[in-house]
Amino acid sequence: MDAQTRKTVIQHFRQVYLEADKAMCLLNPFCMRGCAWCCYQSVEMLNWEEPILTDYLQRHKNDPVFSKVYENLLTWFGFFDATFPKNELTMHDAFDYLNTRQARQKIPCPFLVENYCAIYPVRPLCCRCHIAVENNHSCKANLLNDSEPEAEAYREKVVNEIVKNVPTTLRLLPFVAAPFFGLENRIKPIHYTRLLPVNN
Repeated sequence: MDAQTRKTVIQHFRQVYLEADKAMCLLNPFCMRGCAWCCYQSVEMLNWEEPILTDYLQRHKNDPVFSKVYENLLTWFGFFDATFPKNELTMHDAFDYLNTRQARQKIPCPFLVENYCAIYPVRPLCCRCHIAVENNHSCKANLLNDSEPEAEAYREKVVNEIVKNVPTTLRLLPFVAAPFFGLENRIKPIHYTRLLPVNN
């Protein structure tokens, strides 16, 4: 991706994130700072979201919080390697099975530091659209608790519009962040499959 394309993608996703936040606010979410029950699920992001994350990491590289994120990444990759000792994985391994194991073992997202998201301004779309309304009782009871149906529908609509226009894949957030923290050698090959649009 050349510099101009990267800049365009970052600007576009800033707008995508802004609109998503507005849409979630209309659903009156119960979610608040310090409520991080959903942060024990695996986090996926579109390949088009990667530039805005890596740009943020680069601009905040001296933030002391990222030393803790580095430690968390080491813990997460230790869990990941123990869960998947083989070298090559399928998307089912990386997303479906991993999500269940991560929640059951209470392995937090590496960016969760003192119950606060260290990349909150640029958190992926899947995080922005994962909300609870009224209370968080079901979130506490089940770390695999789904987002509200209206929020999920919104996210699916946004992703579908992207997929219709450009080749799109999903990646795990720790895999995207690993090179920034010098952990490229911890990344295992995953056979990514291009996402296909859903016809409504």
